Amino acid sequence: MNILIVGAGAVGLVYGHHFSNAGHQVTFLVKEKYQQALEDQSNTGIILYHLNNDKKLNKPEYFNNFKTINDWEQAQNFDLIILAISSNALRQLPLDQIKQQLLTAETNLLMLQPSATDFEHLNQVLPEEKIYQGMISLISYQTDEVNSDINPAGTAYYLPPMPMPISASTSFTNSNNNQKNRLTEIVSLFKDSKISAKAVNNAIDESRLPSAFLMTFLCALEAANWEFKRLGQSPDLLKKLSAAQQSLLPKQVKNSLLASLLKLPLRPSLYKFLLKIAPWFVPLPLEAYLKKHFLKVRPQTVIYMQEYNKTYPSSAITELNQLLHP
Repeated sequence: MNILIVGAGAVGLVYGHHFSNAGHQVTFLVKEKYQQALEDQSNTGIILYHLNNDKKLNKPEYFNNFKTINDWEQAQNFDLIILAISSNALRQLPLDQIKQQLLTAETNLLMLQPSATDFEHLNQVLPEEKIYQGMISLISYQTDEVNSDINPAGTAYYLPPMPMPISASTSFTNSNNNQKNRLTEIVSLFKDSKISAKAVNNAIDESRLPSAFLMTFLCALEAANWEFKRLGQSPDLLKKLSAAQQSLLPKQVKNSLLASLLKLPLRPSLYKFLLKIAPWFVPLPLEAYLKKHFLKVRPQTVIYMQEYNKTYPSSAITELNQLLHP
């Protein structure tokens, strides 16, 4: 495939590296002010560390087989455009120009923002049948921001075992054969590139609950100054977090046995225990990563929390949302 990745941050670089290793052509679309620095890095190779295989970050991998562009007028004849950017950056895209690229070629677009609001924003201009949905399942970060002792500095990443959900914008049963074939091709792209993925009926629905749980957790963690220990020692914050996450459970399971099982880890006492053991099960400095990464994309958290406040109206969500100061 000839792939255009919009954004060359820690996420885009990891996907590009894996796609390139699998034999695909990779181009990054970045702002002009970042293009030269990216091309300079390509001369020696962008440094990445694969935490699944290299927990001590002493085996750097080098990625230099890619091209760069800085304007949508250059974004022609790509098979797939992948939006590896935050929700607030997505809202700055020139959708009219992108529409022309999608209509004049066999090009499709994969959005990686797990939000119905983001899809609706794109779908106001872009044709629905050209939009595919997914969710970023990996963890990636710049080592100089989290592991300052690592030399040479680069991008470290961890691929979790759960597959990345990907879907067409219309339900699978309503999709035409062309959409189903394209979906199969996109899923195969990731799987052949050693990134676990699966086709689902609706990727936004599949990712809605885990994404909402993450965003509410980030609100509470930020209020605790991004410290697990401090959050664990704050009964009020844990109570607010627990109440907000319980209110996010789908209505159809709120009074069922499944709801009871889902609520078990959402109790403040158990959350306190999980905060203590979580860092031992993730091969990276989790506190530092969450703080650096989500402060950088904080406007996205604000957007999502506002969306939850409208979609799941409750005093619990409102109280947690109020912890986010603009």
